[in-house]
Amino acid sequence: QLAVAVNRMLDEGLLERWRQRLHETRWRQYDADDLHVQNVRAFEDVAVDGVVVLVFVNAAFFDDGFVQNLVCSMQMRGVTNWLLVAVDDTAAARARSMYTARHVHWQPDYWRGMSTHALRDTWQATPEFLTLMHKRSMFLYRVVLQTSLTVVLSDADTVWLADPLQHLPVARSECDLYASNDRGTRARPLGGDAGGLA
Repeated sequence: QLAVAVNRMLDEGLLERWRQRLHETRWRQYDADDLHVQNVRAFEDVAVDGVVVLVFVNAAFFDDGFVQNLVCSMQMRGVTNWLLVAVDDTAAARARSMYTARHVHWQPDYWRGMSTHALRDTWQATPEFLTLMHKRSMFLYRVVLQTSLTVVLSDADTVWLADPLQHLPVARSECDLYASNDRGTRARPLGGDAGGLA
């Protein structure tokens, strides 16, 4: 449904106007070529029933053991449709050395200049963190547009105590986005009949 809404926005020229405003801001150093996701077949190959779980990782997430814990918890729950999206070359090398190639996506030209270090200062977002958030959002947007997949985003510093995919009504919902917080409350719909994102 998100892809349909985005296509409608494209037809109405809304995204073009947004893109122009974006280029007038601090993000103008990125052009459209930087925002194209290559090898979308990798997302489709790992998907199960049209659902893929994306986890964006940099080298610091491996140093802290976050990625290893998350992947282990997903494997213990029988979740196989996850894909690590490396945002720096060190993370890509570490991911490829630990997991099969089908579970790692690395596009060096897209993530050019990303930090291998932790991307946040204490309680404050660094410029590198803000750049990552922008590029990650655009990456997700492109994956949704370039595939027909349902995309679930999981933070790398989480552990899955159960398979949440069984509890997300993504296939039956008219909503474009479900969100939950760190307090363990149930996912709530945003958009569609629930109001919010259209």
